[in-house]
Amino acid sequence: MRAARNAGIGPCEYETSHVSFFMDKARSCVCLVKAGDFWGTGFFISPNLVLTAYHVFSDLTDPPSIQPVGRGEAFRSKVLRADPITDVAMLAVSDYASDAALRLSRWLRPAAQIV
Repeated sequence: MRAARNAGIGPCEYETSHVSFFMDKARSCVCLVKAGDFWGTGFFISPNLVLTAYHVFSDLTDPPSIQPVGRGEAFRSKVLRADPITDVAMLAVSDYASDAALRLSRWLRPAAQIV
């Protein structure tokens, strides 16, 4: 175990192997969020749901497209929730299901039921 310093909350303990596993898992879940001429990143949190920053597409009238890293094709999305105060947004991706997802919750229904 190593101690890390978090801004303002003091040291915390973490298992180095757990952090490495999480980072590898997170890398496999990254996608590009394309908004016109701009792009940002997001994470698949289920096979069809992406968590991203709202500011990436806040100026668009149409939802952004999602391009999984390592794939040349981009897929349509639908904005399920967006919060400009916390700068967080959840998008449902059409016609694509990611093999990798950084699962944050088990209560989310598959996006196929939402879209």
